[in-house]
Amino acid sequence: EKSMGSLTPGEQKEVDEVANAIQPAEAEKMLRSIAELDFDETYKLSSTHLSQVEMPQNKKTVYYLSLYFTKLDNTEGLSDEDIKQKIAIGEGNGYANATLNAKTGELLSFSSNNWAEQKTAKKTSDRAAIKKFADDFIAKYQPEKSKSVKFIDNDNVNFMFQYYRTENGIFFYDNSFNVGVDAESGKIREYYISWFDDAVLPSTQGVITTQKAHEKLFEGGELKLEYVLRDNKVVLGYKLSDQKPGLIDALSGERIDYSGNPYFESKAPSYTDIKGHFAENAIKTLSSVGVFLDGAVFNPDISITQADYFKLLSKLGRYYGNKDDIEGLYEFLIQNEVLDKSEKNPDVAITRENSIKYLLRYLGYKKFAEIKGIFKTDFKDVADIDEALIGYAAIAKGIGIV
Repeated sequence: EKSMGSLTPGEQKEVDEVANAIQPAEAEKMLRSIAELDFDETYKLSSTHLSQVEMPQNKKTVYYLSLYFTKLDNTEGLSDEDIKQKIAIGEGNGYANATLNAKTGELLSFSSNNWAEQKTAKKTSDRAAIKKFADDFIAKYQPEKSKSVKFIDNDNVNFMFQYYRTENGIFFYDNSFNVGVDAESGKIREYYISWFDDAVLPSTQGVITTQKAHEKLFEGGELKLEYVLRDNKVVLGYKLSDQKPGLIDALSGERIDYSGNPYFESKAPSYTDIKGHFAENAIKTLSSVGVFLDGAVFNPDISITQADYFKLLSKLGRYYGNKDDIEGLYEFLIQNEVLDKSEKNPDVAITRENSIKYLLRYLGYKKFAEIKGIFKTDFKDVADIDEALIGYAAIAKGIGIV
């Protein structure tokens, strides 16, 4: 991040590589021209950030320009340096953030918050009037997209309105608008759009009936009886198995994974090289719950590669893509912060430390495990453990992994 709207040399180079990319000053001007936003001159630009994202649906690279503002209610008589210092030490009264498409200037998200008390503001509870303001906002700034969305009334007292794309009377929930209106200022406090511009939506002709989809979904005893915690009470309920994706192709009637590919259920193998091995029982136990590698041999005395280890992790749930699509698996793992791009090395033998780190990240412990200064371990070889992995080691021992 940088102060007062400047870009680093590396980011400036990226901007130059994008034809007609907007600059931070231009983006700020565009943002301030949108009168409907809860955003005024008291919000001072504090930093900017340029990023690029490869869109998973079409592999195209999209550049995003994010602007960050700090609210300073009283800057009379202050120099630019004084304002910078106030922002740096956190003396603001609120914040505002916005993200735009760096090439088109389209506003993709906005949020603002005023921490100061608004004693003189008059609060309205006229939900219909506030909703109309939200309707008019997306119609004005997204005239074409707004024609194909439908409002979903979630009776939200916080005046957050959600609109989802519909085609042929069918909802496409991955394309949507979220508009939050502040009841005191009467302006847009939050805005977010998620949209696939070049998505080709299939025809509904020839789809199977809902009844046939139900039959396919529940065949083979997919419902499992489980104890579930709900509202601090333990209830007994039937739940769809986590081992299979709950998607049925509306045309073929076959089960598909979350990448839209046919789902194939693999059968646990009977390994020929584990009898009498010290890990035999552990290997069989994992296989019995669906965590295994295909093939007649397990090779228990050979170091496992990173790719094969991630194949095993993927069978714990969460990932329902094709387990043999290594690139797809890695894409999922990187997006979900199980590993960084720089750590990707499918053929390298995985170390014990990294196996624990990746397992706990896969289970959602990453942010907790990387808090510094709170973890201690009593392992005999604690001096040999990478300092950055102490949290992972402590958690692994605490929950009985090691």
